Order: sequence, then structure tokens, then C-alpha cells
Amino acid sequence: MDWLNYSFKTEEFGYIEEPYILYRQHGKNQVGIVKASNKFNKISQVRDVSIDIKIGIFETYVQNENIFDKEIKKQNEKALEYFKMLKTKKYINFKKWGLFYKLYKTETFIKFIENFMVLNMPIIVAPIFKIRNKILKI
Repeated sequence: MDWLNYSFKTEEFGYIEEPYILYRQHGKNQVGIVKASNKFNKISQVRDVSIDIKIGIFETYVQNENIFDKEIKKQNEKALEYFKMLKTKKYINFKKWGLFYKLYKTETFIKFIENFMVLNMPIIVAPIFKIRNKILKI
């Protein structure tokens, strides 16, 4: 995404060899939303933060639609709708799993499953999260 940061600053597009940001979120991070989850008592808190971050990202992409081709623009709009819809589903979601797959398919298998369960089936994950929190306090 360094090319995207550069393009906003200069209105030029091209590949930049060195990174222009200090932190990237990806499936093998040692810190990030997974580690930040240690501060939360409920899975709903982790889920809400995660969804709010995604909404913010995709709102930015949609607002800057002119830098994306039609296919990516359409996917950004669908992703924004998906995360906004997830905000209204507090317990379980059976909609748009294909879109979830497109958005998260590059994650490691474990991260894919974790994100899927937290975002789409928080009612199932909630008891496991409580047990995890009790173990972390030991």
C-alpha cells in the first residue's frame, strides 16, 4: 500500500521500493488487533473496533474512487456495505460469506478462521473469549 500513500501525496502512480509507513497489519503480526484484544473484556469490543477500522478504511477508498479501476472500486463499495451490515448483526451473520472470503483469502488459515468467527459468529466465540481472558489473568 506504499504506492497508495505516495499517489495521494503526489498524484502520481508508481512502485516505491522502500516503505513509507512504519507499521503494516497482516496475518503474521506479533502485535495488532489480536494483541490489543487482551485489553478487552468482551468479544463484542474486539469485533466493534475491528469493524470500525474496516469501515474507516473502505470509506476512504470509496471517497477516493478515482484512483481505483472499476473492479476494485466495486469491490471497495461492496466491502464497505458488508462491514456496515456487520455492525447491525450482533450475534450471527449468514450473509455475504463469499465477499468475506475475497477480502480475507490471503490471510493465514488460523487468522482467516479467527476473523470469520469474530466477525460473523461472535455468539459462538464469546464463551471461548471469556475462557481465554480468565487464562490470561492467571
